[in-house]
Amino acid sequence: MFCQKCGNELPDGSIFCSRCGFPVAGVTARQYPAAAAPKSKAVPTIVVLAIIGACFVPFFGILAAIAIPNFVRAMDKANYTRCMQSLMTLKSAEQMYISDNGNYIGKSAVEKLGMYIIPGCKNPNGCGNAVEERIIGKSGKGGSCKDFDIVTLSGGGDYKITGTANDRNQCKICVNVNGFLPDKYSDCKPNMQMVCP
Repeated sequence: MFCQKCGNELPDGSIFCSRCGFPVAGVTARQYPAAAAPKSKAVPTIVVLAIIGACFVPFFGILAAIAIPNFVRAMDKANYTRCMQSLMTLKSAEQMYISDNGNYIGKSAVEKLGMYIIPGCKNPNGCGNAVEERIIGKSGKGGSCKDFDIVTLSGGGDYKITGTANDRNQCKICVNVNGFLPDKYSDCKPNMQMVCP
């Protein structure tokens, strides 16, 4: 058998001429071997991404396992500190009120402390609910403390200010003329009893 184009002698069973590549006469398209599908370049990319993912997912999982509890603890400590500072501000206002008026006030008259706490408040009777909103927020949300109370002790010569922090333990804080307890957040425990210094 010979190539019809170049005349080259072809071995039996040839499909194409080995010299010019021309198809051999009498061989139909069905007899041509199917061309191999080109290899996808996406497979190696997928494998690389899978390996990278297998390395980083545990890394971020471990990082989250360490960071999230530390973040929550820091938020609790910040809420305790913020509530304690608000109660200490009330204590300072109470001390100024006693020096101006000669007696302590209870929670029912807490707004009278407004002129000592709220900037621009000059009214001796207070500025609406500004003091309470500053400490427990509007409708009990967004304040530094969940709740608070000012108790005048026997004879009106002493007082204590108590509050509950907006933390997970709902740490109870007591402030009086001697200071405040608990004096550090690590001493706050769930359902702890109120202790005053």
